[in-house]
Amino acid sequence: MQALDTPSQSGTALSPVLSVASSQSAEQPSVSGHLISFTEPGGVPGSLMRPVKFTWQFCQKGEVPFGAIEGGVDKNGKTLYIARGWYDGGLHVGKMCTSFGGLLIGYHGKEIKLSDYYVLCGDARMLRWMYISRTVRKNTLQIGKAGPHVENGASYTYNGKEVPAEKYNVLAYL
Repeated sequence: MQALDTPSQSGTALSPVLSVASSQSAEQPSVSGHLISFTEPGGVPGSLMRPVKFTWQFCQKGEVPFGAIEGGVDKNGKTLYIARGWYDGGLHVGKMCTSFGGLLIGYHGKEIKLSDYYVLCGDARMLRWMYISRTVRKNTLQIGKAGPHVENGASYTYNGKEVPAEKYNVLAYL
């Protein structure tokens, strides 16, 4: 799997615009900058505006910033946080736990511990675990889905069929 973009080390802020819809909303939300507006159930005028911002907070040696997004649980029941760090000229995503004393990433078949790292922070209720993939097929670039539930890890549709991808990239907002 290859990275889709090469980020600059100085650009650490992550500010995606996410679309949030209530199942009771009468219409789809509209997005403007980092604000989401939607019509309250019943079409109440004066739509609600809510800032949506995610940041990568710099940390060291096991620190966990306020608003850190939980990504999992380790074998001892401790919280794992979503984090990333620079190693050997690249930006790598991994897991961070206070008991690790830093970020753990996979690199060339080994687990590497980084004492300087960035933890993803924000409102976890605004996130959903999903994967968007792409793959090359007959000189085209196809968009599909990826995940542990998908054959070969990723698939896409082509000529009316779902096709497993042999090689693919997964979209990441850096």
